[in-house]
Amino acid sequence: AGCSNCGATNIDLKICARCKSTSKFKVAKYCSRQCQKTHWKAHKKSCGIDLTGLSCILQPPSNGKGVGKVDFPSKTEVLNGHNRNRAEFQQPAWVHQIMLSQKDGTSGSVSKAPKNISDLQNVNLQDLKLGEVNKGKILCVKNIAHPFIVKAISTVVEDHVGVAVVLTLYNFLPSSATWDDCEKKIPVGQKLQIVDPYLKITMEGKLAIRVDHPSNVILVSDDSDAWKSPEQLKELGNKAFNDKEYLQAQGFYKEALEKLPSQGQNSLTVTLRSNLAITYLRLQCFRDAEIECKKALKIDKSHKKCNLRLVDALDCQYKFDEALEVLRAFSTTNDKTMTDKMKLIQSRKSQAKGEFPSVP
Repeated sequence: AGCSNCGATNIDLKICARCKSTSKFKVAKYCSRQCQKTHWKAHKKSCGIDLTGLSCILQPPSNGKGVGKVDFPSKTEVLNGHNRNRAEFQQPAWVHQIMLSQKDGTSGSVSKAPKNISDLQNVNLQDLKLGEVNKGKILCVKNIAHPFIVKAISTVVEDHVGVAVVLTLYNFLPSSATWDDCEKKIPVGQKLQIVDPYLKITMEGKLAIRVDHPSNVILVSDDSDAWKSPEQLKELGNKAFNDKEYLQAQGFYKEALEKLPSQGQNSLTVTLRSNLAITYLRLQCFRDAEIECKKALKIDKSHKKCNLRLVDALDCQYKFDEALEVLRAFSTTNDKTMTDKMKLIQSRKSQAKGEFPSVP
């Protein structure tokens, strides 16, 4: 292999001193000091880390630039690893008086939780950036494992879409805490909100969320909207819409969209944007309705309701030609709804010409 930065092979390469300490480490080699400095930003996340059996990799970015998304291991793999560690550290009750480290928290999420949680952006695990505190974000997760404590509480959580990861909580319980205290505080099924989540690679080469400040963790009750799934929020939005509470319906649809993964847009995304569009139509925010429809149709061009709502939004803005273009592209000779809609738009276009004659 050549230089880790420029790829040069016809020169004597020097090994990164930190990586050289053991053959198990992924070794970085450089042809010059300048190449080492240039490559440090990319190399520092793995420098000195044992990558043997590493279960998380960065997927290549879709545009070929920057850093790709983190590829999380399966839920079963994460749970099995946690249970092995738990068994290894299992001790009689009298040994459980372990002091929590009050200083071992310099690299994690150390800022206090803001007072206004609504100002934070909901994210899923797959949206997090690796190796940094994700400022201004809030992660909703559910505990799916029996926690244990050795310096920090360790457990496994999953997000709304079923992606799992190890969670380590420092300074969360007093120094006299036992494993039973962990179970009582964070039982299986407990829902949590994590403010400014910090996703890291551990020294064992595994993915983990680390939290150092207790106020960055919010325990959530089962009936809280914070843990409701996108599907549940959609149903709440539909109920509010049927009750003609259009602004409230908008809030539910927007929150559901925020909880969906940023990648892998699906039919639920289309439905939510289409539903959001009709709330804008009811509130006579026609430009906003047009924007939401066009976002949905980028995912599914054949969505009939969304096409009809786009036509209504364009029609109300006197964009008759664009509305007719949408209808011609989507309608068929057997579709009476589309045919009638086209006749109505053409009629309105003619009337508008008579009411608003062009200036010579």
